[in-house]
Amino acid sequence: IAFDCAGNVAETTNTYFVDNIPDDFVEELIDGDLIIPDQKPDIEQIIDFNVQIEITEVFPFDAFDELKIKIRGKVRIEVSYVADVEDNSQPVHTAHFTKSFSSLIKGLELGTCISLDPVVILEHVQYHQLDARTIKKAIVFLVGVRETN
Repeated sequence: IAFDCAGNVAETTNTYFVDNIPDDFVEELIDGDLIIPDQKPDIEQIIDFNVQIEITEVFPFDAFDELKIKIRGKVRIEVSYVADVEDNSQPVHTAHFTKSFSSLIKGLELGTCISLDPVVILEHVQYHQLDARTIKKAIVFLVGVRETN
């Protein structure tokens, strides 16, 4: 648990897999607010904040005599929370969010006749509840490629 500059409690998670970091990568940040959909009740307390990252496209191309790789994907966020309801009819709710990303890796020095695998490493997740319907989030992850034989 950490505190932000305004003194609000912020939940944080850090993950480091030093052995898995590829030589060629970029760092991505997905930040901003998540608004609980109107059909869902207000938040009393967040009990789980799950992040999954999916690669949907890997596209290598040459531009100005330089190999570049475009990687697209989706960050899926699932927030489980105790609802602020008086009758306790359904105390736990889950809200789902999807954010797209597009990364560009350039300056690659790779051999010929190779195969590349995309690599995603979730580095940092931070969130805190701003009010009964808003969650502020910051998700940092590495997107890269690794040469396979």
